[in-house]
Amino acid sequence: LCGTAESIAVRNPIASNLSVLRASLWPGLLLAARENLHRQRERVRLFEIATRFRRDAQGRVAEQCMIAGLAIGSRLPEQWGAAREPADFFDLKGDVCALLSLSAPESAYRFEPGASLPCLHPGRSAQIVRDGSVIGQLGELHPAMVRSLDFTYAPLLFELDYAAVTTNRAVRFAPLSS
Repeated sequence: LCGTAESIAVRNPIASNLSVLRASLWPGLLLAARENLHRQRERVRLFEIATRFRRDAQGRVAEQCMIAGLAIGSRLPEQWGAAREPADFFDLKGDVCALLSLSAPESAYRFEPGASLPCLHPGRSAQIVRDGSVIGQLGELHPAMVRSLDFTYAPLLFELDYAAVTTNRAVRFAPLSS
């Protein structure tokens, strides 16, 4: 659904819809968002910290802890003093920047336009790069996927390597000056 990685089959699945290990956290978030929208929730914000599975360079199954999120609907909660505006790419980028700032200064990260994933809109997506390696993706779901998943408008998604986000700068206690 959301990647170019090959599926890793489970030898003895407990159900037919659970026959492969997940390569992304996005499918679960998209299904949860769709269920919320079907229950008349017009503004949905979700996140998940979980494991995804990929093949490493030696062909072995590797686990990777990821943090992923989804936003769909209006930018702000409904209020009488403001018009309803849909959330956009820059709202999500702001949320991701706030998350990234917990581990390193803003200058440590670069957002390179155009994600390499086919499930993201090519003009409204970016790769997140730190120290020369891609640590995540963010963007708007591709219009073809929006139609096939029966969304009224496109969800915004991000997925980051949890280890890359939580390393480096930790909050440390410093005594107060006298």
